[in-house]
Amino acid sequence: MHDDPWILDVGGGNGHISDHLHRSGKSTVLVEPMAQGAYFAIQRGNFPVIQSTLSELRSAEGAVPAVGLFDVIEHIEDDGAMLEQAYRHIRPGGHIYITVPATPALFSAFDESVGHYRRYADTSLINLLTDTGFSIDYSSYFFRSLVIPAYISRKLLKRGSSRSGKKSAHSGLLSQVISQSLPAELKAISQRRSLRYGTSLAIVATKH
Repeated sequence: MHDDPWILDVGGGNGHISDHLHRSGKSTVLVEPMAQGAYFAIQRGNFPVIQSTLSELRSAEGAVPAVGLFDVIEHIEDDGAMLEQAYRHIRPGGHIYITVPATPALFSAFDESVGHYRRYADTSLINLLTDTGFSIDYSSYFFRSLVIPAYISRKLLKRGSSRSGKKSAHSGLLSQVISQSLPAELKAISQRRSLRYGTSLAIVATKH
């Protein structure tokens, strides 16, 4: 991350990401519209929590050094409008940090069941951000090792052949795959190398 004095974690749910950022030394303010999510975030007790939508925080427009949208905009039907709201809140020279589910070919009933409107390719999200007025600092896919397992699991779901026992076995295998592959991916990303495929996508951009 850039050396932002603090970050507004928008749609941060129960505060898992905000808590991680706080423990890493990054000052964070969480904004969550749902009462239940805000309540559980408050219980963590490590950072300020505001129960609100971004559009309701009009007093903060043009004053926020950084906004985080971590697995948020895929849940928004009009993602462009959400990015425009974020742009208005960020001060000139400030940053936006985004993670989203990636690889549109993997979109399935699972995505629909968890409220996703879409999965993203890097080009589509980059174009959306630049059209909004941001310039791209960095983009990379991650969770490369999950692409093939995700594709297979979606095929199984379509055929209705995933039973509870198989799901449990698959979950354990995926956890093992992630634990073995993630350190190498984190190292590459920390060196600002861009990974060319994955089930998720991260982008950092600047408002000029």
